[in-house]
Amino acid sequence: QNNTSTPDTADSGYTLPTVAIDTFEIGSEGNEVGAELNGSATNASHVSVTLTGPNGLEQTFDVEVVNGAWSVDLSELELPEGSYSVEAVARDAQNNTSAPDTADSGYTLPTVAIDTFTIGSEGNEVGAELNGTATNASHVSVTLTGPNGLEETFDVEVVNGSWSVDLSELELPEGSY
Repeated sequence: QNNTSTPDTADSGYTLPTVAIDTFEIGSEGNEVGAELNGSATNASHVSVTLTGPNGLEQTFDVEVVNGAWSVDLSELELPEGSYSVEAVARDAQNNTSAPDTADSGYTLPTVAIDTFTIGSEGNEVGAELNGTATNASHVSVTLTGPNGLEETFDVEVVNGSWSVDLSELELPEGSY
């Protein structure tokens, strides 16, 4: 007779928390800085989120996980131009923690420079040149002011980092510009 028994098994598995950063965006549009930071977590009650940025910025937030989601309100922070990184770590009620998730974001404001601005005459011919460079910009708004209340505004496209205003069609009287 063969006496064998089937072993009893029990499954008492435990799953550590997990965290994911779904959206991390810091940017500027129309000179208004906007920011969004949110994510998801499983088997977690809270997420610790650390934001680092320019000028030594380091801010830590402890946010609650609700229905598997979390978010951080960044609207009250001063978020200057530059690069940012964020790290999120989820934890459960027993203080077990997840592996961190990280993300990067940031923005650089546009810059503009006038490289050449000349208005002059030679042989009774008036000549003018106005051009420059720009970074992180698609258009430049240029306002030319001059004598007799002259004020002309031009919206010019930036192409390969350069812009130029065509002044050839303007009546440019003698004076300071």
